[in-house]
Amino acid sequence: MTPAEFKVFYPEFVSESDTRIQLYLDEAVNMMDMCRWGVWYEKGLGLYTAHQLAIANYNASVASGSAGGAAVSGANDWTSKSVGDVSVSRDASIAAKQVSDPWLRTTYGQQWVYYRNLAGIGAVAV
Repeated sequence: MTPAEFKVFYPEFVSESDTRIQLYLDEAVNMMDMCRWGVWYEKGLGLYTAHQLAIANYNASVASGSAGGAAVSGANDWTSKSVGDVSVSRDASIAAKQVSDPWLRTTYGQQWVYYRNLAGIGAVAV
């Protein structure tokens, strides 16, 4: 997959430089076995790259103080919010999973894990 192909599948990253996209694509190649991933290999490369870019972009926006989205910093941040008579509660177990597993922090990462599970990890010696 080339940066141009990546941008076709993930147009939300069209403003990213080809060099930066290629950096994460190269990293993804080292994380995945082409034979094991088979028909899902290209999809996996794209999802891995999109996840890493989304996390890196979010971290950069937090560092600059311009983060607009909700950070996954801890389960307590997600449990409940109240304004006047209106209260919203969320299941803290989901946030706790996102804190412990960085792949769950983006939809790209969640999809990558899905395909990784389909592909399997192969034999593991203990």
